[in-house]
Amino acid sequence: MARLTRHELKEDEFVSTVESAEEYARQHATQIIAGVLGAVIVAGAIVGYRSYSAHQEAAANAALGEALKTFKADVGPAPQTNLFSQDANTPQPGAPEFSTDQQKYQAALKQFTDVAAKYPRQAAADFARYHIGLCQASLGNDQAAVKTLESASDSSDKNTAALASVALAGELNKLGKTDDAVKVYQKLADHPTSTVPRAEALLAEANLYRGTKPAQARALYEQVQKEFGSDPYLANQVQQQIAGLPK
Repeated sequence: MARLTRHELKEDEFVSTVESAEEYARQHATQIIAGVLGAVIVAGAIVGYRSYSAHQEAAANAALGEALKTFKADVGPAPQTNLFSQDANTPQPGAPEFSTDQQKYQAALKQFTDVAAKYPRQAAADFARYHIGLCQASLGNDQAAVKTLESASDSSDKNTAALASVALAGELNKLGKTDDAVKVYQKLADHPTSTVPRAEALLAEANLYRGTKPAQARALYEQVQKEFGSDPYLANQVQQQIAGLPK
């Protein structure tokens, strides 16, 4: 029997491997096809979800923008538009016009509520909930505002949650729940964010005490002065606040 060379042995091994692969493919064709189709479906689903998510985010942001336009709209009779004037105060086409604050905030409340309901998983929904609380407070519905702002202050978006907490503290103080408001400010001071820095939270707490506990207010102002005295603007503001306290 002739001895096979090393090269011939390698070729024979290669042929055997190919034949084995072909045989395996024939025997498992259904499973292989199903696996390939499954991978294609999963990839398509991922692409589809990302496209859908991007579309939802864009739609949510657009709806939020319209609601904010209403929330910030001017109130009162619309100014006369001079076609030959380039006055910067001339209202933009399509800008909402309201004759009363109540009318404006009721319209904004509806828009923000729609955003939160229609796009609950988008970041815009959290910002909308915060503004729902602001609208409720502006309409005099303080109890509802507190409930809404408490929910918004638990948002996973820390910056939006901080803004909601500031508004919540203001509502609690308005309702005579000063101690609860102080706790909110202290929590904000201990966990500052870019929207509510520590200095702002401490100053808000100090302002809360100005009329009832001036000594406590002074202590907080001095704490801000000590921690943030290197900021000229902030230091000047604190000095003015301290100067205005009762002796």
